[in-house]
Amino acid sequence: NLGAIVFFSTLGSVIGSLISYCVGFYGGEPLVKKWGKYVFLSHKHLEYTRGFFNKFGGKAVFISRFIPIVRHLISIPAGVARMNVYKFTLDTALGAALWNAFLACLGYYMGENWSLIRKYTEIIDVVVIALIIFAIWYTIKSRRIAGKL
Repeated sequence: NLGAIVFFSTLGSVIGSLISYCVGFYGGEPLVKKWGKYVFLSHKHLEYTRGFFNKFGGKAVFISRFIPIVRHLISIPAGVARMNVYKFTLDTALGAALWNAFLACLGYYMGENWSLIRKYTEIIDVVVIALIIFAIWYTIKSRRIAGKL
């Protein structure tokens, strides 16, 4: 039943995201204050994160549900930024429901060719991870050059 698949996969997505949100909400700031200097994070970064989520939080959470890797990580900074939990949950549920419905329909209609689809999504995952690593490296490098680290 596609409806049940979408419902329960979305429920799982929301529950998992809320757990990650709580990790950021309750642990984020204390961890950054204690250990942040070892990974180039400061109180200034916390303020930037809060500002970003105050301005773009809903859109960022919703859109991130369609991006491999990012969909699993966005909840932590949303919690750190103390994004409104109801808005976070709604945006997560909407984005995850659409993504899960897409995947369920794709699996249903492409079932026999799923190994081919999986092969290409794994390639996309590798590309996204590479882009994230590059962005982190570039940010650290440019900040060191600018003398901000």
